[in-house]
Amino acid sequence: MKRLLGGGLALGLAAVGSVAIAGPSLAQAPPEPEFVQLEGALSTDVAAPGQEITASSVDPCTVSEAGPGELFWLVFAVAEDLPRSEDEAPVGDDGHWEVTFSAPQDAGEFVFVAVCVPAGQEPPPEAQVEHLAADGVALSQAPTGDGGEEPEVIEIYELPFTVQAPPTTTPGQPVAPPATPVSGQPNFTG
Repeated sequence: MKRLLGGGLALGLAAVGSVAIAGPSLAQAPPEPEFVQLEGALSTDVAAPGQEITASSVDPCTVSEAGPGELFWLVFAVAEDLPRSEDEAPVGDDGHWEVTFSAPQDAGEFVFVAVCVPAGQEPPPEAQVEHLAADGVALSQAPTGDGGEEPEVIEIYELPFTVQAPPTTTPGQPVAPPATPVSGQPNFTG
């Protein structure tokens, strides 16, 4: 399922890139972007509502000659197409990053999706990402095009996690009072 969300994000980024690059002449379209999924890690795969979770890179983002870029990230509910939270974070000189966010307040399956944004470029438009990230298109690598032009490489991370609601007591179910300390010596042996 996590590949489905990231694939949609990748498709959305491809569509954004194609529209942004298209100029007055559409005779030769630029090559489709190449999507590369990188490995990241979460501090926990199962969280309580509102619990702090830290996402970090295992594989670094590529650092261009212009320097490190930024990381554009979103947290999606698997069952929805709108992000629960989103932001940008700096990428270190070595391409590594770390983001701390709060788990959503409701229980369910979620995915942390992040895109490496090279220095000097803007993150993809939010509306495109929100709409296309949930369309369920499988992640794939696009062809390099027939003009020999190198495709843009878009690096993404997809890190699934679960939010579990805390256990609740059923109304009417007896709850034992907390133990209270007693002073003195016990009056039994055993």
